[in-house]
Amino acid sequence: MISRRALLLVPPAIRGRRHPGAVPFGVSFPAKLDTMQSFVRLARVDRAAVNGSSVGRSVGRSAGFCFCRQIKCRQRLRLIRRNSLQSGLSTMSPAWAFFLVGYVLGTSSAVATSSFGDTDVSADEDSPEAFVNKTYSERQTQLHMDIFKNYDKYVRPIRNTSAPMQVSIHAYLMHVIVDAKQQTIELNGHFYMSWSDEYLTWDPTAYNGVRTTIVRQWEIWQPELRIANSAAGVNSYYEISKWSHVVLQAEKKSSTRVDLWPTFSIKLGCAFDFTDYPYDVQKCPLVLYATKRMVEVELTTYYGVQPTIVLGWGDQAAKRHISDWELTNISTEVSYFSMGKYTKDKPTTQRDLENSWTMMYTWLTLRRHAPYFGVCVALPGVISAFLNCGSFWTRKADYGIYVLIANLFVEGIFTRDLIMQLPPSIGNPPRIVRYSAFNMALTLLAVLVQLWIKSLSRRDGPMSACFVPFVNLSTRIPWNLLPKASQQANAKAPSATNGPTEANVENPEEQVEQPTGTDKLSPSYTEEWTRLAAVLRLLFAISYFLVYFILVLALLT
Repeated sequence: MISRRALLLVPPAIRGRRHPGAVPFGVSFPAKLDTMQSFVRLARVDRAAVNGSSVGRSVGRSAGFCFCRQIKCRQRLRLIRRNSLQSGLSTMSPAWAFFLVGYVLGTSSAVATSSFGDTDVSADEDSPEAFVNKTYSERQTQLHMDIFKNYDKYVRPIRNTSAPMQVSIHAYLMHVIVDAKQQTIELNGHFYMSWSDEYLTWDPTAYNGVRTTIVRQWEIWQPELRIANSAAGVNSYYEISKWSHVVLQAEKKSSTRVDLWPTFSIKLGCAFDFTDYPYDVQKCPLVLYATKRMVEVELTTYYGVQPTIVLGWGDQAAKRHISDWELTNISTEVSYFSMGKYTKDKPTTQRDLENSWTMMYTWLTLRRHAPYFGVCVALPGVISAFLNCGSFWTRKADYGIYVLIANLFVEGIFTRDLIMQLPPSIGNPPRIVRYSAFNMALTLLAVLVQLWIKSLSRRDGPMSACFVPFVNLSTRIPWNLLPKASQQANAKAPSATNGPTEANVENPEEQVEQPTGTDKLSPSYTEEWTRLAAVLRLLFAISYFLVYFILVLALLT
C-alpha cells in the first residue's frame, strides 16, 4: 500500500480518476520531465523509508535521503510540489499520468491491491507505517488539540472547588537599581511559579511517551498577581510579564504540573532612613499578593527556599555590589491580610479564608558602600577639630584667630559639598551633618573666645576678684603647658605690694594707691593680665577636647 505522503504528492487529476483525453501539459518537455522525476524520487524515498529494501536504500542514497531530513531540503521539496501543482499538472495527458503511476508502483516493494480511486487514505493513519512516520511535532500538535479541546482558562483548574489553589513562588533577582533621592528601588528578574492543573491532563502512553509540552502563558489559567508597594500603583498590570512560555509535565493521570517563569521589572517605593549616613542600612520589601481571596488562591514559598541572587555569572557569581550599595541579604516570608489587619497567623476557618488575602514579602537588605568617606569627609572633620583645639596654643591670640577664620572657611566648603551629595532625609538628619553643624558652631565660638581673651591680655588696670583664682593657678601649671608668650610672664612671681593679690583684693583698705592721671601704671598689672589670658586659653583648649570627645561618643551611640 502506498503511504499517505507519497499519495499526496501525486496530482489529484491522476489520483482518483482517468483523463478522457490528452490535454496540453502547458510547460516544456524538460520542465515536465524534471517535475515528474522529483515526484518519482520523493515517492521512492518515502517507500524506502518505510520498507527499508535494498532498492529503496540505494534510491534513498542517490536522492539524498539523509539531506531530506534537513529543514532546507524539506522546504525545497514542498516548494517543488506546490509549484508543480500550480503549473498545471492536474491537466497532464493520460500518457504521462500512466507513466508516472507505473513508475511509482514499479519501484515499490509492495504491489497496490486496488486502484487510486478505491484507496482509503483515512485507514492508513492507523497503520504501523503511519505511526512510525508521525513526527514529534505532530504528536505535540495533536496533544495540544486534545488537552485544550474543552479547557476554560477562566475556571480554576481544581476539581474540589472548596479548596484553595496552592501556588508556589520563588524569586530570582538579576539586577537592582537604587535611587536614594527618589527613595525607590528598581528590581529586575523573574519569578518561578508552580501549581497543579487538574484539567490539562493526558496519558503519555497515548502520545508515544510524551510527558512534557510547552504552551503559551495566555492559553492557561494563571493566578493574577499584583505588587502592593509598586511606585506605579497597586493596580499596575504589566510589571510582571504576561507573554512567557509554560511547561506542562504529566505527573499523574489526575493532575499536571505547571511551571511558569514570568520576568518582572518593578519599581518599589521605600522609606529610607539616612540617620547613619554613609554607613546606613536600608530594608525594603517587595510585597506580592494575589487578587483572589485565600479561599481561591493561596501563595506559598517554593519548599521554603529563600530567593536567589544572580547578579553575575561565572567568576562574578558572588557579586553583591551595585553602584554604591551592597546587597547583604534577601529573605521571604508569608503574611496575611485579614479583616483589615496584617498578621502572620494563617486563617483557618472558612469565614476567615473568604475575607483574607496572601501577602508574600521579599525583604531586601542594602548597605551603603562608601570606602572614600573616611578620607574625603571624616578626616577633614577630625583635622578641623584639632585646629580648633590647637588655636589656643598659638604664640599670640591673633594667630589663633587667623587659624580659626581659615578653618571656618574650609568647613563651609566641605559642608556645602556634603549637603549636595546627601539625599533628602527622613526623620533625624545624618550624624555627619550634625557633627559638621556642631563643629562650625564650636569654631565660631572659638573665634569669639579668642577675641575676648585678646582684649583681656591688653588690659593694664586692676583685676577683678573673679579672675584672681585663675592668676594664682598659673603659678602651679608647668611652663610647657602654657602658650609660649606667657611662659616669660609666668617666670615672675607676683609680689605682695605690686599687683592685685588675693589679700589686697580681700582688704581694699590695704591696697597700694595706684597712680592716676597721666602717671604710668605699674608693669605688674600687664603681667597679671597676660598670665590670666594664658590660663584661659589653656582651659578652653582642654574644654574643647572634652567637648569633641563627648560629641563623637554621642553621635556614635
